[in-house]
Amino acid sequence: MKEVNRSRAGFGSVLSALSVLALAFAAPVHAADDDKISLDIDRQSISLAIVELSNASGVQIMLSDQVSSALVVPEVQGDYSLEGALRKMLDGSELTFEYVSENTILISRKPVLTEQGNPHNGAAEVAGETVLEEILVTGTRLRNQSPVSPITVVTRAEIDRRGFNSIEEVVRALPQNFSSFTAAGSLDNTLTPGGGVGQASANLRGLGEDATLVLINGRRVAGSTAEFGEAVNLNTIPFGAIERVEVELGGTGAIYGSDAIAGTINIILKKDYTGAETTVRYENSSGGADSRTIEQTLGTAWNTGSLSAALSYKSADGLSAADVGITSRDFTDRGGFDRRPILNTQSELFTRVDDVRPMLSSDSDSWSATLNLQQDLGASSQVFADLIVSENDTSIAGAAPGGFGRVNDSHPLGPGFARYSFIEELEDGVIPRPVSSSKQERLHLNLGFETDLPFKDWRANMVLGYSEESVVLSTFGLDTQSPEYLIAALGQDVRFPQPGEPVNFIQPGDPFIDLFGPASDAAQNEDLLRSLVADRVIGDEDSTTNDIEAYVEGALLDLPGGELRMVLGGQYRKFALDYSDAPRAANSFSNLKPEQTLEAAFFEFGVPLVGEDNAFPGVKSLIVTASGRWDNYTNPDVQRREDVFETAEFDHFSPRFGMVWTLTDDLLLRASWGESFRAPGPFELNRPFSNFGPTFSPVDDPLTEDVVEEYFPIQISGANPNLQPETSENTAIGLEWTPSFLSGLRTVVTFNRINYTNLITSSSVFSLDELLSNAELVPGFAVRDPVTNEILELRRFPINIAGRFSESVDVDILYEVDTGAGTFAGRLFGTYTIKLEDIAREGFEPDRSHATQSGPDRVKASVSLDWYRDNYGATVVYNYSSGYTSNLFFDLSTFERTTDEIDSYATVDVSAFYRLPASGWQFRGGVRNLTDSSMPFLRGGFALPYDPTRVDPEGRVIFAEVRKSFEL
Repeated sequence: MKEVNRSRAGFGSVLSALSVLALAFAAPVHAADDDKISLDIDRQSISLAIVELSNASGVQIMLSDQVSSALVVPEVQGDYSLEGALRKMLDGSELTFEYVSENTILISRKPVLTEQGNPHNGAAEVAGETVLEEILVTGTRLRNQSPVSPITVVTRAEIDRRGFNSIEEVVRALPQNFSSFTAAGSLDNTLTPGGGVGQASANLRGLGEDATLVLINGRRVAGSTAEFGEAVNLNTIPFGAIERVEVELGGTGAIYGSDAIAGTINIILKKDYTGAETTVRYENSSGGADSRTIEQTLGTAWNTGSLSAALSYKSADGLSAADVGITSRDFTDRGGFDRRPILNTQSELFTRVDDVRPMLSSDSDSWSATLNLQQDLGASSQVFADLIVSENDTSIAGAAPGGFGRVNDSHPLGPGFARYSFIEELEDGVIPRPVSSSKQERLHLNLGFETDLPFKDWRANMVLGYSEESVVLSTFGLDTQSPEYLIAALGQDVRFPQPGEPVNFIQPGDPFIDLFGPASDAAQNEDLLRSLVADRVIGDEDSTTNDIEAYVEGALLDLPGGELRMVLGGQYRKFALDYSDAPRAANSFSNLKPEQTLEAAFFEFGVPLVGEDNAFPGVKSLIVTASGRWDNYTNPDVQRREDVFETAEFDHFSPRFGMVWTLTDDLLLRASWGESFRAPGPFELNRPFSNFGPTFSPVDDPLTEDVVEEYFPIQISGANPNLQPETSENTAIGLEWTPSFLSGLRTVVTFNRINYTNLITSSSVFSLDELLSNAELVPGFAVRDPVTNEILELRRFPINIAGRFSESVDVDILYEVDTGAGTFAGRLFGTYTIKLEDIAREGFEPDRSHATQSGPDRVKASVSLDWYRDNYGATVVYNYSSGYTSNLFFDLSTFERTTDEIDSYATVDVSAFYRLPASGWQFRGGVRNLTDSSMPFLRGGFALPYDPTRVDPEGRVIFAEVRKSFEL
């Protein structure tokens, strides 16, 4: 069976066809096409079904080497012509049949020329095999509906060819994704109050993780507590069970609701699989991040249903800092800065401390299990269940701990407190190197029911869903934030106590750490430090989503252009976070158990104005769509003011209109316009009110005339009772050209525009002088004495600004040709970001993010060449991202904000496969980043001299994979 993906379907090898022709001469003459055959073929694998059909018809029926013998086909019962039986058997799939001689029929794949996906494909490739399924496309609930925005489909075959080994790698390779939160970038559990080690999320168009919706099998899943539930942790999604990834690059708020602004990533897992398949994989990284993976897929089917499961285990080593050349934080020899912090140690004051974190990414062990059950209930109803269980355990060793210590009266630094580094104690073996660990567990369960309704082809669907992600965060070593350390080193527990909670002080006679005392105290310090080394659970956090959705779909009436179809439904969802066992979250949440409920109603219409029966020049077909969704979000117990808790409620109606216009056989136009929105999340609504005391430096009041007045106002942070949802207008216009004069070429160019209003951000987007000079910018920021006008308080809280503006162009060009030497397929897939800008208020200069360190590159693209012949093939991919401006740092020589121009980055990936015919064995190997490209130097990097959002610090990765398929 020849390996092809969805975009390569339909191009059988020359040798395969010749072998079928040779066999055809021995085949008997078949009955006339009009002859009826009485058939009683059960739902089973296609290999068994064609044997029955061949025996009944007297015609030799062969499978192309592209088609799996494990494919499940529906029952064919009754009187059929041979061709009618085949059409029935293959209906809705991406398979077709043809006579290759008088007496022989070949079943192969239809010619579909792009991995952007053809909505009329009713089959999906599962590790090189095909599974029949109903045609539903991400971004719509209408059956057999062409999407109004392009859908990028990354098939399992594409994943295998590229050598990806995690869903994070798949998403990072998308030209439209800006990987701002990566496993290699979240170095420890201090990234957020929720912890971040080993986690990663998606960020389409660079609009933020909370603007990209991630689904599994079309359903929402619980978000990561590290992202306050507003983004999905990609590394808890079972990679081995993935069948394909569909990416809808338009706003789908009218379909899926809040946060589907930049696009939707729908991860489809394997189902309806028969047989067994075992995969073993090994990766070797020049950065030391080796990994080992074993996967097992099992499936069986019976007349009325199927059961399939996928199990996987992966063990990965962390990325070594030394192996990627980072042995010091002094980057002056590369034209950078000396980033070694100036701290105090036992032997020396104000010294440069250069303890490099030994690992840049975490060691990890992960396993997952998925289960899919489908069962027919009679001829018109079906139930199904999807179950996902996964666990991802990560750990990473850190740099020497640091903390504050008391300084006595006689010491040059005293009296008071001073910053201290324990690097000497670590090097002497007094304390171990600190380790941060995270255990991330996911449970996801869907129970569904669908049934035919007694009206045309209408069907009713209902799905109950439960999703949970639990994270346990722990540290091992000397925790300088623990109450025991704070009491011993400072004399008191200076953590952030809850209201009414007493502050603990050291008692007379208690041992204390005299970090800045005489050498005679060293023994006492060492013994006490050893006693303070502990393995601590610092957080046990949960994110849960309960969901019920029901809708009906079907044809309303027949129009000259086809059937007018409609969807009508509703949804209820409850989302909850639990940080009650994560004390650090008290600094971020006034309510440690925030909840949010959703009530929604939605509709969709697909109206075929022009079809085959009423086409005319310039309009071969024209389909328009209209959809809308009303969402109501309710957030109980939100702290609206210092001492006031109440319910915050937001509602919004999101419309969307689209068009799919086939101008000629060669040219198709897609266009859509719609609104999306994002309701304020738990982190934005539940900010606790905190008093940080007076400002450290005096504040000049620009409103004081003639005389300069300076104040030390109190600084307060908290929630904003007037916060509003973000809304956006999304426009996409795309042309798809498949010229008839050059078979195999397909070009898709899409222009995208996203215009935000009421973008939620911090008041720090304005300078202090702007805020004090223009009180209307952020009402309530400065609290003044009503009589003297003196500034008493500065209040910072989340605010809505004017908006954000994004424009980009996506290009996907594919050319595929069959030759005597095999099939060649070349592809250019990339994005050009025209602009991404924030506008604080009308009339203000926009703040540019595109082509800067804080936003997407101007150009991100890949050029690939695939070659297939019989049972082997090869792939070469060139990945490119353009240079950008680093604008997130201060020049340490001038102490002014500055910029740098960072070089572009390019890598080359190669891979090859070989399949032993008729044995089920397949071998694959390759190299990612073949040339081990140097990472562009980031002068403004603090701990890292590179940007982990843009480069993969693993370096050159060599991988080898063995796969064996079995029949059960």
